[in-house]
Amino acid sequence: MNNNYLAVIPILLEDTVVTHGDLNQFNVLWDKTEQPILIDWESARKLNPTREIVRASLGWSGTADSSLSIYTRMLRTYIKSGGTINPNHIHAAFYSSIGSMVFWMLYNIEITCTSDATEAKDIAIKEVNGVMMAMTQFNILVPDLISKTNHLI
Repeated sequence: MNNNYLAVIPILLEDTVVTHGDLNQFNVLWDKTEQPILIDWESARKLNPTREIVRASLGWSGTADSSLSIYTRMLRTYIKSGGTINPNHIHAAFYSSIGSMVFWMLYNIEITCTSDATEAKDIAIKEVNGVMMAMTQFNILVPDLISKTNHLI
């Protein structure tokens, strides 16, 4: 999985824009007219826009939901509002997500091997197990997710 991630990095660098960089649900507030207000811009950086919207949509929907209705609604809304998804970058965007999971897993493996704090080790072990399950499930869902994304654009 990590080799696939490393292979797609050059593809994702073909097209970058300055973007928020952390569009999780905690960083989007809604005004009275249901317009979004983005907060916490400290992660703003140049990213591939297809990667950014795919990752944000996955994060909002959760990869455990095989119907992923939130995922497709977010992509439809993004496209309707003028956002573009590069069909040549979709596959790379998904492997970028897997690469992030690998990074998180390795970070927690390091904690389990180097921390003297039992509580920190216990939390890190739970994180590693959770990431392994999520990566396995996500890898199964990727073909369906790519198909759903291609049908939207």
